[in-house]
Amino acid sequence: MSIYKREIWKRWYQKNKAKKKLYMKHYNKRKEVKKRMKIYNKKYLRKNKEYFRNYRKNYPKEYYKQYKEKNKEKIRKQSKKYYLKNKKRILKYMKKYYSIPKNIKKKKIWTKNYFKNVIIKRCIENLKSWEGYIPKKTNCQVCGKFIYFNRKIKVNIIQFDHKNPHNIINRASPTAWLKFNPRTPENEKIWKKADFGMLCLQCNGGIPTKNRKKFLKNLIRYILNIPRTNGIETINEERMPKI
Repeated sequence: MSIYKREIWKRWYQKNKAKKKLYMKHYNKRKEVKKRMKIYNKKYLRKNKEYFRNYRKNYPKEYYKQYKEKNKEKIRKQSKKYYLKNKKRILKYMKKYYSIPKNIKKKKIWTKNYFKNVIIKRCIENLKSWEGYIPKKTNCQVCGKFIYFNRKIKVNIIQFDHKNPHNIINRASPTAWLKFNPRTPENEKIWKKADFGMLCLQCNGGIPTKNRKKFLKNLIRYILNIPRTNGIETINEERMPKI
C-alpha cells in the first residue's frame, strides 16, 4: 500500500471504530450460531437415520402416485401422441428387450452399456442409408485424390467443406448430422441446400472457412511476386486474375 492510501485508511478507522466493533460482535455471534446449528443437525441426523432413509425412498413413489391420480387424462393423451409418432422404434426396442434373458436385465452392467450400444448401432444404420445418395468413392474437388465415404479405415475419408457462410446445417462436422439424421426425402432437400464440398484432409485444412477470396488473392500475389508499397499495388489490374 502507498503512503497516501495508508493515511486515508487510518482516518477512516479512527472515525468508525465504534461501528466496526459492533459489526465484529454481530459477526462473531452469527459464527457461533452456525456452529451450534451444525452440531445440532448432525446429532439429529444420527438419531433419526432410518426415518430419513425411508423418507427418501418412499416420498417420490407416493408423490408420483398422487400425480397420476390427479392427472390421468393428461398422461393418457401424452402417451398416445408419443406412441403414434414413435411406433416403429418402440416396437423394435420391445422385441430386443424381451429377447434378453431376465438374469442379465437385473445387472447394472447391462443398463450402462445397453444404451451406448443402441446409439452406436443407430449411427451406423443412418450412415449406411446415405451411401447411395452420397457416393462411396469420389475425387477431391481440388487435388483430384480418391476419397471414400463411410469407410472403416480412417484414411482418405471425405471431408465435407462449408462452401456457403449462411448454411442451413450450422454444425462443425456435417458427418455428425448424418449420423443422427437418417435418409428421408426431407433430409435430402436439407442436404442439397447446404451444398457441401467434398475434399481431402489436406485441402480442407489448407483452405480457411472465412474470407476465402482475400486468402486466394494474397496467395496469387505471393506466387506471381506482385510487389506492394504500403499496402497499394504497383501493377496493372489486367495482370491480376479476377476471382
